[in-house]
Amino acid sequence: MENTEKNKSQLIKEAQDIADKLIEKKQVIETALDNLDDKAIKEGVTIKHMEGMAVIEQLFAEYDEVELEQLKILEAIKNK
Repeated sequence: MENTEKNKSQLIKEAQDIADKLIEKKQVIETALDNLDDKAIKEGVTIKHMEGMAVIEQLFAEYDEVELEQLKILEAIKNK
């Protein structure tokens, strides 16, 4: 959006979009963890498993960033 101040309905729409992103990221993380767990059970913990865990850590960091963005928007809605 532009530099103009956003109205409450715009902020609510933005918060809903972010909520959808959070759901999607959570599903990706859960699927990745399930896949890694299955492979670890079958093959043991390998270098690939550790690399996969590093990727999941990055996904958690991205999730946290999106969640923080959502909290800021929710606070802005609250203050309208």
